[in-house]
Amino acid sequence: MILLFTWIMQLQQDHTYSFAELTHIDALEIVAGYGEDTRNFRLALHWQVYQREFEHMSMEASWALNYATFDNPNIESRAGQLRDLGATPVVKLTPKRVFKSIEPFMEFGIGAHYLTERDVGAKYFSTNFQFGDHIGIGASIGKRVQYTFSYQFQHFSNGGIGAPNPGINFHMLSMGIKWK
Repeated sequence: MILLFTWIMQLQQDHTYSFAELTHIDALEIVAGYGEDTRNFRLALHWQVYQREFEHMSMEASWALNYATFDNPNIESRAGQLRDLGATPVVKLTPKRVFKSIEPFMEFGIGAHYLTERDVGAKYFSTNFQFGDHIGIGASIGKRVQYTFSYQFQHFSNGGIGAPNPGINFHMLSMGIKWK
């Protein structure tokens, strides 16, 4: 995660950002998924910080601020629920457009997350701090390719900073809208 963050910061040195650029939300993403008897619902706001065009593809780097809920539908008490606050640098790779209104992409990110509880159902996390990484594939569609749909595989783990470190995996479906 530190290497990804450092790399994005290096890319940004080519450009000085105004306050308006840094506070402008570029995209909103709504994500829902399931894994290991746990549901995950997430809302993410994205700020694009870098974009570069290559011969056969483009690369975009953004920051995503996330708010999520985890919930085990088999447990009705508060022990089956937790909240997640996270910040994730995300890199998106897009091949040159083949179709006018469809743009496939691949994305990945590794971020830092704070969980409000240490357990969700039978799954116990030894720390509230977790790393969250994901990889996804999807497509942007529309006249300005402003609507996004994707599948993401997401993993949470404390990276071995505490034991036990059971981790949890989710299969997620995402939809979003880009304003840029």
